[in-house]
Amino acid sequence: RVGLVGVRDARWLNWRYVDTPSRRHECHGLWRGERLVGYVVAELADGQAQLVDHAAEDGDARSKLLAGFTALAKERDMDEATALLFPHDAAVPALAELGWRGPLRHKPFRDIFPFIVRACRADAAAEDFTMTRWHLADGDRDAEHNAP
Repeated sequence: RVGLVGVRDARWLNWRYVDTPSRRHECHGLWRGERLVGYVVAELADGQAQLVDHAAEDGDARSKLLAGFTALAKERDMDEATALLFPHDAAVPALAELGWRGPLRHKPFRDIFPFIVRACRADAAAEDFTMTRWHLADGDRDAEHNAP
């Protein structure tokens, strides 16, 4: 169970990644029958493939989606593929299995993007504020136009 995660419904995903005027993203979903079980959002520009966002309901879906993103970067002849992830993100070991490696210089994530959070509900669980329970993606860190 994830303690802190931004909104990931269809309305928000379309607003953030499809309808954004200043960046071009590609969204790829994985379906089991009629059910969406995960997605990746990629930004491919100037030789860089960036894993901008991802979600999957299980490890098998995650592995397939990340393998698809890695293959897409290779197909498009990108120089580099990158992802901004917390070290505890389940995508990290899945990407390592695909040959990805960590940064050459390690700097704690909180030092790159400091976070300040506040409980908005009296019944918010204290453990939800433990950083190892968070899922944040590149798309959570800024907004280029007004939220829906």
